[in-house]
Amino acid sequence: MHVFTRTVPYNQSIIVRQGTVEEVYDTINVWLRFNGLSVTKENPPTDLEAYYNAEVLQYSTGPTDSLPKNIQIRISGFDENIHVNITITQTLHGKKTKGYIYWGTKLLELYKELGVEVTNSIWIELFPPDILGQKVSLRVRQLGIYFIFSCVVIWFLWSVTLDAVMMYVLVIMIPVMLLIYWDMQGYRQLLKPPP
Repeated sequence: MHVFTRTVPYNQSIIVRQGTVEEVYDTINVWLRFNGLSVTKENPPTDLEAYYNAEVLQYSTGPTDSLPKNIQIRISGFDENIHVNITITQTLHGKKTKGYIYWGTKLLELYKELGVEVTNSIWIELFPPDILGQKVSLRVRQLGIYFIFSCVVIWFLWSVTLDAVMMYVLVIMIPVMLLIYWDMQGYRQLLKPPP
C-alpha cells in the first residue's frame, strides 16, 4: 500500500466531447500502462488509480521524472460531455512539484488521443509558468557554474600542455554544456503553446 504524504498535488481537469465514458476509461487505462504505471485500482468506468514506480534512467534532455507518483483518475459523464479529473501526488515527502512538468507532457499526449482541444488555459495548467521558470533558471545557473569550473580546469591544464586543454574542451566541456543547454531548451519550449 502506498501512503500519500503531505505534498503539492498536480491537478488537471478536462472535458472530453467525443466518445463514451467507457471508451474514455479504456483509453486512459491503456495510456497508464503504456507509460509504465501499475494500475492499483480499477472501478470501470469511473475510477482508476495507478502507481508510477520511477526508476532512475540514463541522462536525457528535457522533462523527466525519477520520483514515484500516485495517480488518481475520476471519470463522469454529464449530458454529452465526459469530465475527467486527474490528481498526481508525490509519494516521497518534501519533493513538492518535481516531475510534474514531465507528466504535463504525458497528459498532453493523452489529451490529443482523447480529442481534447488544448487551449492556452489548459496549456498553462499543464505547464505552470512558475515551475518552468524555476527549471530554466536552474539550467542557466548550471551553465554558468560549469563554465566557471571549466575556465579553472583550462587554466590548470594550460600549464601542463595545450593538447590537454584541447582534449578537455572538445571531449568534456562542449558536450556537457550542450547537454545542459538542450535540457534547458526542452523546458523553454513549453513556456508558450505552439501556434
